[in-house]
Amino acid sequence: MPRADNAAIKHDLMADHVPHEIWMLRATADGLRTHPAPPPVIFNAYIEAFAIHARSLINFFNGKDGCHAVDFTVNYVPFANGKIEERLERKLNAQIPHITEHRFNTVEEKLNTADIAKLRQLIDAEISRFLDHMQREYKDVWDTKKRHLRQWVAKARPESRLVRGFVPGLLCGAILVAAVSAGSIWWKSRTDRSPSDAAIYDRCLVGNGGNTAACNAFMRMLDRARANGVDPKAEGARLLGAGFSKREVE
Repeated sequence: MPRADNAAIKHDLMADHVPHEIWMLRATADGLRTHPAPPPVIFNAYIEAFAIHARSLINFFNGKDGCHAVDFTVNYVPFANGKIEERLERKLNAQIPHITEHRFNTVEEKLNTADIAKLRQLIDAEISRFLDHMQREYKDVWDTKKRHLRQWVAKARPESRLVRGFVPGLLCGAILVAAVSAGSIWWKSRTDRSPSDAAIYDRCLVGNGGNTAACNAFMRMLDRARANGVDPKAEGARLLGAGFSKREVE
């Protein structure tokens, strides 16, 4: 028999607890990307904390810890666009602090920054899908208690302007002709991309609610521009000269 306060508990989960998990996931992943790198103790603490909150969110979406994401949504299917790779889940579970003879010892076996970037991307995309399917009553209370996620909303605004402003700039005049004639350069989320491109892609995902199609298209246009000798910084200067604000092109 459900508890009398079950409705209040579910509202509180959406108002505070699930946003808290997302906040911790993103904050620890971001902490690993600071320059200079944090001291070893802090670096390791970020990795372990990320693993804890990543596993918590994956279990929530899959309904493994007694709280099911489907209970807050309409027509939501967990990870309908692809499950988290088993090797990544295995690394997450091994990274959670515990003493055992089965802990991984090599760099390849341990959760690393490339794994974390991949997991962050996949979980952010799933968060976006979850929010798209969320029932209206929970959308009304989402992240209202402590506003854990407001900093990423603020960061998303200039980034979304970048996608709207930079891509049309690439499509202007000769750039459009050159890009079409160059053929399609397919961007894929992969571990061999450069750190700078990975950062651009991650910021694009945050700024566009985890929309991988939009960010893949953005990266393809960026690749085409580079293939045709267009300097992104010069393009930014051109946009400023055309009347775009500095905030829009940064």
